This record gives sequence, C-alpha cells and structure tokens, in this order.
Amino acid sequence: MDTKNLEARLEKLEQQIQKRIDRQNLFATIISHQLEQLSLNTHLLISLLPPSVDLEPLSQFYLKQIEDYQQLKQQLSPDDDTGRDYLNTLITDLQQIHCQLTEKN
Repeated sequence: MDTKNLEARLEKLEQQIQKRIDRQNLFATIISHQLEQLSLNTHLLISLLPPSVDLEPLSQFYLKQIEDYQQLKQQLSPDDDTGRDYLNTLITDLQQIHCQLTEKN
C-alpha cells in the first residue's frame, strides 16, 4: 500500500471512531435527560399521592433496576471506564429515586 491509501484508511477510521464517540455522547445525554424526567415525575407523583398508598412495589422495581445495572457493571471489561462511569451515574440516580420512595413510605 502506498502512503495515500494508508492516509485515506486512517482518515476513514478516525471518522468512524468520531461517529461512535458522538453516538455514545448523544445516547448518554438522552439517558441522562430521561433519568432527570423520571426523577421529577416520581417526585411529583409521590407528593400527590395520599399517605396511605403503598409504594413498596415501585420501590422494589427500582431496587431491581439498581441490581441489574450493578450486574451489568460487573460484566464490563476492566478497561471500559466510560461504561463504568455511565452505569455508576445510572445507579446513583436510581438510588436517589429509591430513597425518595422509601422516605415517603
């Protein structure tokens, strides 16, 4: 292969890598926004419910989600720092929502 072909292939690979990074960032932004909305909606819902409503099923749902994300985090390769950070954020957000539920119960 000549130098021009190598440069063209390298440029194409760099573009593919950048597209992947952009998609991951967009996905992380969307998920973060959805978690914020979920937290807000849960907080509003909790404040509107009468004290007699049993929130235990919803609390158990969030605990299961937290466990699932923790298991997924354990399955990540050791060098996947981005995935680990992302899952840590999800777990933390879900734990906060769960705390809101347990405080209400």
